[in-house]
Amino acid sequence: MAHVLAIVRSGETRTLTSAPYSLMTYVPRNIGEAADEVEEQITIEVSRTSITDLQTDIQRLERLFSHADEYNQLQYGTKSWRVRLKFQPDGYADAYYADIVRGRIEIATPTNWLNAPWATKKMRLNLIITRKNYWEAASDGGITITNPNGTGDGTTGLRIDNCNDAGGSPARCNYVDIASTIVGGTLPAPLYFTLLTNKNDAKLVNKVWVGMYREANTGLANSGWSLELDDISEGTKTADAACSGAYYRALTWSATVETKIATLTFTGAQWALFSRQIWRLLLRLQAVHGYSDLWLKARLKMGSIVLDETPWVLTGAADQIMDLGMMKITPMYISTGAERPVSIEIYAKKTSAAAYALNADYLTFLPATFGCAVYRIGSGVPYYLQLVDDPYNDRLYSGDSTGYGVDVTRLGGTLFVRPSTAHKLVFHVQCTDGTAEIDRNSLIYLRYYQRRIML
Repeated sequence: MAHVLAIVRSGETRTLTSAPYSLMTYVPRNIGEAADEVEEQITIEVSRTSITDLQTDIQRLERLFSHADEYNQLQYGTKSWRVRLKFQPDGYADAYYADIVRGRIEIATPTNWLNAPWATKKMRLNLIITRKNYWEAASDGGITITNPNGTGDGTTGLRIDNCNDAGGSPARCNYVDIASTIVGGTLPAPLYFTLLTNKNDAKLVNKVWVGMYREANTGLANSGWSLELDDISEGTKTADAACSGAYYRALTWSATVETKIATLTFTGAQWALFSRQIWRLLLRLQAVHGYSDLWLKARLKMGSIVLDETPWVLTGAADQIMDLGMMKITPMYISTGAERPVSIEIYAKKTSAAAYALNADYLTFLPATFGCAVYRIGSGVPYYLQLVDDPYNDRLYSGDSTGYGVDVTRLGGTLFVRPSTAHKLVFHVQCTDGTAEIDRNSLIYLRYYQRRIML
């Protein structure tokens, strides 16, 4: 099979390797991964039996370049309106696509161009195009994912729960793993993500947190990113089968001023895995606290030295998951002979002089360095319907094939998966009534379009 090169837009294809076009030269350029765009030249010859047809074929290409320029400047419509360069080199089983950002046409006929093209009904042209600096596969592929519940992919969902204590049956876990051999290509690719609610009741899921771990962080023990508060020094350890690990810590205080209410100590191994990255901290409670004036923050400390801290957050009275914001865990080299203790401390303040109680279950670290997204669904997602983040078609919605809700927003950017890299995705969900039960289970489906810098 010969090379196939075409310029395509929804409902329109101009194949540069078949009549009336003939491909003379095209060499895809590689200018390195760092650049967003690359400029290239395609030389073609247009041959017709009439000048009118010759002009029409050239104008068709000019219109496609005009569409490309307008789409990329205004970002109007859907991605189906993009103008793309399609290339299937000789011997390749599949075609690859690159978005065209802009283009122009220059006459390449070497001599006497004023007369020769009109006499021969033939004209040689240089198409000068600027395209995105990657080639994307024509079709998407499922990403194989695993956890203690088995294996899933783009068409078979894999169960997750809303905590990671390995309790219950099936054993509760809130993560999926992607092995380093799964994602192909040579460039990071956007993650096509679907969460299907799977607990059969009347509640509606309206918040979803997703964090992505890569490389070394995937080596965390299965609960290494989720720190149980059962055995901290403050408060009272209290049994509750509805909590992660079947316990929570009952914390009480009365002061209105800033008060430390919980302390968790990092081990050297945890410090090494968490350091040099930015994290979003989530605190799950045994039940909603009901206070309208409760502010929380977290501090990273080494002894009395504050290394970093989150901002004060006015917590939701009816939220079981407290989103404490971002924190950077700084690098630190710890002597094997004498580790310097590093801790995460949680502080509270309030305006009421009354005694307050906070029943704390666990603290989760979601990685913001490699990807962390918070989805809010205004109307909520009922049982066995989906939350879908489809970056390839600019679609973010809830529902199913019979109807869609577009009242979905995402805090944080699109998640990307990198070739030859191990990933771990961690999930938390909360319902419209503020509850976040540990057995609030879902099915996860992941897909992507492979990207390459060279073909």
